[in-house]
Amino acid sequence: MKFTIDAKELESALTDVLLKGKYVIGVGLSNSSLDDYFYAQLKENTLSIWNVDTISSLIVNTRLTVDGDKDGAFVGDAKTLLPYLKKFSGEVEIDSGDIITMKNINSKVSQPVIVHHPNMDGISRVRDMVKSTTYEEDLENLWDFGKAKFEGAFRLDSNTFSETMKLAELVGAGVYHLDYNHDKNKLLFSSSTNNNNKFETSIDLEGNIGESATLDFSGPLHNFFDKDTMLNFYVKDDFPMLIISDNKLLLKAPNIAN
Repeated sequence: MKFTIDAKELESALTDVLLKGKYVIGVGLSNSSLDDYFYAQLKENTLSIWNVDTISSLIVNTRLTVDGDKDGAFVGDAKTLLPYLKKFSGEVEIDSGDIITMKNINSKVSQPVIVHHPNMDGISRVRDMVKSTTYEEDLENLWDFGKAKFEGAFRLDSNTFSETMKLAELVGAGVYHLDYNHDKNKLLFSSSTNNNNKFETSIDLEGNIGESATLDFSGPLHNFFDKDTMLNFYVKDDFPMLIISDNKLLLKAPNIAN
């Protein structure tokens, strides 16, 4: 596998798939992230980078346009590559074989290839399940997911999603309730620890199709997406939630009450 990319663009992509933020750990919220290992696959000039966390049942994927030279795939360690990318500028050439090499005009870094992503089975399974899923500027399809399919979809801009999530995080519960109302074209969003400590808001949607749905979820999903972009949410009652932008995909399992 061999390709050329701007160092800062790759740095941003690897940072994104770590998805740092506030997660429910124990009885409260703590700063954490996904696994340092990532899976990268190159096909022609499209680089696709995946990461997954089985504990929080969360998988992310970002796609970048690169100058591809040789298709292939590898598993790398973002923790060891990011310090170099932060120092590099301009284009870097990435070549993976028995080792990963990264070089610019004057410098070269060599790192070991990770033999196997610890959650590769999850990546392979979900990658196959969403292979026909695409971003739509106008919602038309409710995508299949395994043996089921999503029953509703709505559009929301990433800035509004981020601002709403940041307010909900202040409650400290770390679990967020999403109530999508198709008929009213609204999203009711809330988080609470009890009746005296609660945040709730109503959001007018950019567009929607299908049936209404409610679900609970956790995790800093808003931190994954770029500013000033549109997001398509695909939902079903107590079912995994899929969020897609023009270059990113996130799948999160729901929080099911005991």
